[in-house]
Amino acid sequence: VGCKKLTENQSYHTLVIPKENDMVNPTYQYVSPRINDITGITDTMIIDSGILPMQMIEGLFNYINQFVNSNDTVYLVSHNGNGFDFIFLRRYIHEYNNNIDEDNNKINIDNYRFIDSMFVAKLIHIDGRVNQPYLCRMYNIENISEHRAIGDVNALEQLYIKLCEVYSLKKGRANNYYIENPAELLRELYY
Repeated sequence: VGCKKLTENQSYHTLVIPKENDMVNPTYQYVSPRINDITGITDTMIIDSGILPMQMIEGLFNYINQFVNSNDTVYLVSHNGNGFDFIFLRRYIHEYNNNIDEDNNKINIDNYRFIDSMFVAKLIHIDGRVNQPYLCRMYNIENISEHRAIGDVNALEQLYIKLCEVYSLKKGRANNYYIENPAELLRELYY
């Protein structure tokens, strides 16, 4: 899991201990050979450095909350977030809140908005490929740690800014319009 405030240097990232593989005669505990080939993450890395989902949610929201006031709208950006990341995040938040006794410690995401940068790319590249690695190559964005949380987050930061600039210009606006007006971007994406 990785998270970073746009244009800030510090970030939050960690390995999360998933549910164990419960296959009969498993050859792995957490990380399948396919995922290991893609990410380089191993069972040993999860066992040595991973944290539980509850700890991850606390750490993630402690990181986010240092930048916002309680009534601020928070925009979370993920590539293919509607199909993957945002689903898991909401599930982890739900599980977290169900295991917390005190209401004041529960995570309230009423002020959170979710932007899927893949949908932004589709506004620009209507019939083109819109996966993150392809778009990074197209816009000359180097991802030095592809398929690793903070590597993908850093590349996505650059990609999201670029997509917003391109879409702003396409719509006849100043190049930073949608970076500064994410609510407008959401309206165009979903309404």
